[in-house]
Amino acid sequence: MSNLPLVEPLIFSMPRFSLFFLFNLFFSLIGFFSVICLFRFNKSLLVRPAYYCSIGWLLLYQIPLSFFSEKFFESLAHAWRWSIIIHMVECSLLLWCVLTSVKFKTRKHALHFDFPELGLAARWLPVGLLLLMVAIYFRVVPYDCTGLYALWADPWMTLLAREFSIKLIGSSPATYALGAAANIISPLVVAFSIFRAKKFFLEKNYLYFFIWLSFGILAIILVLTSGTKGLLIPTLIMVVAASLLWGGSWVSRVGMLISAIALVASTMVFFELARERDGVAGAKYDFAQCVVETKTCAQSMVLVQSLAHREGSLGLSNYLVKQIDDRLSCMCSSQGDGGQCPAVGVAAYRPKGVDQADRAATLFQAILNRAFAVPFQVGSWHLMYAESVVVDGWKTLPFARRLFGESLNMPALVYQKYGTIYSKGDKTSTSTAPTSFLLYYPSYLGWFGLFVALSALVVWDFIFSFFALRLDDRLFPVAAGIAAITSMNFMSSDFLTVLISHGGAVGLLFVIAFVLLGRSHNNKASISR
Repeated sequence: MSNLPLVEPLIFSMPRFSLFFLFNLFFSLIGFFSVICLFRFNKSLLVRPAYYCSIGWLLLYQIPLSFFSEKFFESLAHAWRWSIIIHMVECSLLLWCVLTSVKFKTRKHALHFDFPELGLAARWLPVGLLLLMVAIYFRVVPYDCTGLYALWADPWMTLLAREFSIKLIGSSPATYALGAAANIISPLVVAFSIFRAKKFFLEKNYLYFFIWLSFGILAIILVLTSGTKGLLIPTLIMVVAASLLWGGSWVSRVGMLISAIALVASTMVFFELARERDGVAGAKYDFAQCVVETKTCAQSMVLVQSLAHREGSLGLSNYLVKQIDDRLSCMCSSQGDGGQCPAVGVAAYRPKGVDQADRAATLFQAILNRAFAVPFQVGSWHLMYAESVVVDGWKTLPFARRLFGESLNMPALVYQKYGTIYSKGDKTSTSTAPTSFLLYYPSYLGWFGLFVALSALVVWDFIFSFFALRLDDRLFPVAAGIAAITSMNFMSSDFLTVLISHGGAVGLLFVIAFVLLGRSHNNKASISR
């Protein structure tokens, strides 16, 4: 059986009718109508991670499975079994929401909440933590080694700078701090800043309006520190939640919703266009110097050498890669004394004869494909790998190295087997193919893996919902945004990775902190009366 259909880029089109297609379509429709009906009867689902995961699973796995049923069936020997597992995930999440709907029910049934007048501590807590997280990150990664600096000074080096400033420095307090800042803290600062700025603008207090507006803009800039435009998505989700629930009239809500989506989408497209500016690539972003300063020579040399497998890996020509490799080898061997090392610099130009409007449309289409087709496709690669290669499933789990003495980096192995074909030869050493733990665990541990994955999510949903529904009603949008962000990350990452590296645990701590601060604020208000 050929594995190629799901390795080539997927294009949405009308699927061919078959029993397998009708089976998947049937359960997709059940999931779609169940998601809508559940929300109509229980508004507390807005802060339930299990509910958001059911929406994400429907959009990113169930519906694409229906569209690409033919390719899925042709690519997998046990397509029916994998299809049943995918639909069981959705049905289990929805059933859990139904069974716990009485336990977790909000006091509020409307979809409008007043913007809260927070106490001093609650108001400045996100801002202070954001600055702290960024300070921790910059203690490890110099500012002139970040992806954002490269985008401004040396745009063709942006992708290499992104790999360096996130992956090459490894798992450390710096990466955890960046994950928490980008996924939880910065989105909170942006949401609070927008609505406080709006409040002061309506009160004609323009000084505070500009102060809070500046905080929001600064938070967005800090999100892009690593040069990863996808980190804007959590901010978009939080702003959407705030706009819909704090937005006043429906006209105001829809207007703010459209504006938020347009702003983030246009920023992501602008990011790509800015990366293709004319200039001398490699002249102002000294990759080798950054590597020496952070003591990452070994892994950096592996990365640079892997770029030579395909012209244009990370947007760099092989000629430029050779220059970077020469300077890096010299700098690492001389322990940072780069005075005698060769310089880097290659003239780089944006594609000629390409209309920028057409280029923007192409980039926007690529973003949509990355959002709605790639997660399903990458998840399918893990299923294909599990069918074609004998794997010790226990060694694929987090912390397997500590438990068994060795571990398997399945996202890296899967990328090297299928991602290199998809990308037409790219073998960048830092490239991986991560997928949701809801599909990852069943791929390598079968039905037991499915049980473990669902159990982990159910426990997280219970704990988060327990605290979220004890928030002041006016902070309901905050819990909704955090629940949606963590659930989005669950759709493409491991469970523990989301909690530790993507700020999930920090989000829960924020909810608990707001519960405690809210009680303290209310007690003081009662005493003053």
